Amino acid sequence: LLSLQDDGSFTSQDIDEFVKNEGLLRLQGGRSRVTLVFSRAAVPTVDLTVRANFPVSTLPDEVSGSTVTFITSADATLVAAQASAYFNPVTQRYELQVPAISLATGIDANIGPNRAKRPLRPLVGFDSVSNADGAIGGRASETNSELIERYFVSLTGTSPTTIDGITKILRNLYPSVIDSYAVYGNNSLNVRSATDGGAIDVYTIGDIPTTITESVVFTGVGQVLPLKR
Repeated sequence: LLSLQDDGSFTSQDIDEFVKNEGLLRLQGGRSRVTLVFSRAAVPTVDLTVRANFPVSTLPDEVSGSTVTFITSADATLVAAQASAYFNPVTQRYELQVPAISLATGIDANIGPNRAKRPLRPLVGFDSVSNADGAIGGRASETNSELIERYFVSLTGTSPTTIDGITKILRNLYPSVIDSYAVYGNNSLNVRSATDGGAIDVYTIGDIPTTITESVVFTGVGQVLPLKR
């Protein structure tokens, strides 16, 4: 460890116990996130609610037979009085989108589109469920090399007033951050330097998607709609 090399002579338990001296624990990976689409062909006449923790799994893999199970992470309701707002003209179905997370961690939970289509409870008011887009965010547990790298970050800096300290905080507290870049001084990317002396800006790359909602005025068919993002 002290030679900055992972030559395979250490077991995972050896490394876990060693880095624990710096208050570090191995990151155990992350769950994947997906949007499940509950749909029906007929016009709904009553409100239809999908509760949080509703389980939906993939069909068994043809080779391994394994499945990935997702559970909805929030309540969602298809309001019958506004049924037209849920109608998808492409599929000709009434659709309710519900966020969900995988029960298991790891990259195997990052399934492709249209794979999570087996409800593990009776569907009430809907004909089917699936995922139009693939699942993202599933991460395997931290490897020995990654844990060693984070260990050295903890040795080189612990104060949040230093670059290394900021990097350590990011890596320890936000496992979804996969890389970071700190800028300071006269760096042109340090956008706060003109108004905040000694400021440090940190640019991060992560794997958590952000949903941005923007309202625009419809100016007519064939007209360009400029978006801010």
